[in-house]
Amino acid sequence: VGKDGILYVPAPTWQPSFQPSQKPSNNLKKSNDHAIGVYSPSLSPAVSASPTMFYPITPPSSLNSDIFQPSPNPTSAKSRKALIQERIISLGISSADSFNAKSSPQSLALHWISQDDARMLGPYDQHLGQRYSLAVFYFATEGDEWKFSPMWLTGEHECYWGLSPDSATVCNE
Repeated sequence: VGKDGILYVPAPTWQPSFQPSQKPSNNLKKSNDHAIGVYSPSLSPAVSASPTMFYPITPPSSLNSDIFQPSPNPTSAKSRKALIQERIISLGISSADSFNAKSSPQSLALHWISQDDARMLGPYDQHLGQRYSLAVFYFATEGDEWKFSPMWLTGEHECYWGLSPDSATVCNE
């Protein structure tokens, strides 16, 4: 508050001043002009150093960042398909020879589960074998020609793939 009884508040600026600014005092003055107490810096002149900028000593690193970002998918569709095929063979669900013909139910199921399936299961997902086996069943029995095939080969969990509205696939989870 000035000698004239008016509360003076410094106006903020977008640019730093070229003249030294006043250093705020440790004595906060309470304005009596307002119902709610307002504290403002003193208007007594004091010289201060020019404004400084904060520069980190060590540049930020993505390795120690607190911000989690998804990592890029490490495999392409082709190598992902190969990994899933190897896993299916290692589980004993299908033999390597069953993938020789591109039109075999096993090849069609492998292609679907590795490239078209909305669930995008990884090669070590606990549901891979079950989902792949049901996809083989679908292609082996010409599921595209079924009169009623609700939710087969969809992004839904394979236990919801059903043959009729009243029945569903039985899963051993």
